Amino acid sequence: MSFIDVLLIFIYALLLFGSGALILSFRPAYDRYRKYFWRGLVLKLMGGLGYALIYTFYYTYGGDTFSYFKDGVAMNNLMLTDFSVYWDYVFGDLAYIDVGQYNSNRGIIHQKGTAEFFVTRFTSIFTILGMQNFYTTTLLFAFFSFIGVWLMFLVFVRRYPEIEKKMAFAVLFIPSVFFWGSGLMKDSITIGFLGVLLYFLDKIKRKEGYRLINIIAVVIAAYIIFKVKAYILMSFLPAMILWYFMEYRERIKNRLIRVVSLPFFLVLTTVGISVSIVQLGKVNEDYAVESFFKKARGIQTWHYKDGENTSDQYGRGSSYTLGSYEETYTGLIMMFPASVNVTLFRPYITEAENVMMMFSALESLILMLATIYIFIGLGFFKTIKLLTQDSFLMMCFIFAIFFAFAVGFTSYNFGALVRYKIPCIPFFVASLLILEYKSKKQKRLKYQRRSLE
Repeated sequence: MSFIDVLLIFIYALLLFGSGALILSFRPAYDRYRKYFWRGLVLKLMGGLGYALIYTFYYTYGGDTFSYFKDGVAMNNLMLTDFSVYWDYVFGDLAYIDVGQYNSNRGIIHQKGTAEFFVTRFTSIFTILGMQNFYTTTLLFAFFSFIGVWLMFLVFVRRYPEIEKKMAFAVLFIPSVFFWGSGLMKDSITIGFLGVLLYFLDKIKRKEGYRLINIIAVVIAAYIIFKVKAYILMSFLPAMILWYFMEYRERIKNRLIRVVSLPFFLVLTTVGISVSIVQLGKVNEDYAVESFFKKARGIQTWHYKDGENTSDQYGRGSSYTLGSYEETYTGLIMMFPASVNVTLFRPYITEAENVMMMFSALESLILMLATIYIFIGLGFFKTIKLLTQDSFLMMCFIFAIFFAFAVGFTSYNFGALVRYKIPCIPFFVASLLILEYKSKKQKRLKYQRRSLE
């Protein structure tokens, strides 16, 4: 890191704080949350800078973050020599672009049609704004990601204003989320746009309704998430459908219809999603069930090899295995508990083999203890009752669990998993805190009623 790098970091940090102040000035109604905005932004920028430094000095092999940056710079150089071609690369139809030609001539690493190339297109805009500096480009990624996460926080705090501090912790202040979700990587893009998607879906459900700007924002956010990491959107879809249904269900005055409609719609939703997945697989074989097993097997083999899993090469020193399984729906279901467990509660302290894994293990341990404390305290039936009484809470919990299964089953590497799982962590932690809040609120109301008798 040179003096110029340090100077640029300082200048860009000031510019980003100024941009943050400008954003707050547009929405004075959120003044009461100003302190969370600034604390969250500081942590997010620190997380982005820390991420860049970790991959500069600790993970010396560089990783994907440097390949995205190099591709962004290569595309910038293309812009200087042939702007029309650059424009086609970033905004055009890739079917008519010979990327291979510029792979050899311009140094672009990732191939067209891949999620990585889509991220490269995205990165090229930020490398321009970041003056082709790795650290400032990362800060811009962190700032952009923060705006999406901030919108996510606004949704949570609007629904549960009595526990705004806990919601701020769940969404803005969890270390793994603001650190691993702030680098120049796919994860910063997806969690940012997940916040945008949630915010505008929530607006559509409220008084703003189906305004064109809200619909456009939802479509853009969903499209980008799908292009970068389709499984995030596919995990969120059933939870979102259930959220919308249950919220409308709560407005049904007839209790019998309200009770009967839930299992009926759950079955209908399951069938609908299954059909959608099959049709999606026909349109694009990458998303077929068979491809899911194939990709999972490929990633698992790459990250975990018998006799090699202790090697530091490509991060295999932090690999894990869930054991053998059958590539069938039944086999998938059998792997569900172990997959969710590894995402939310592992690595265990005894599995931590380096400093970075130890931080992750400590966070996982705290999350496990909090989960045990809340679920044992509530009990199974009360937990189910509280979940079914709150459509938004149900959505958060369902998304967190299904997403935890997806990434836990496919990752097979703790180093990768700590990044992959960050979209579900705010939803899961928020679910725990909301359950605790609702339980205490019910106890207070019962106590007050008894006091009046």
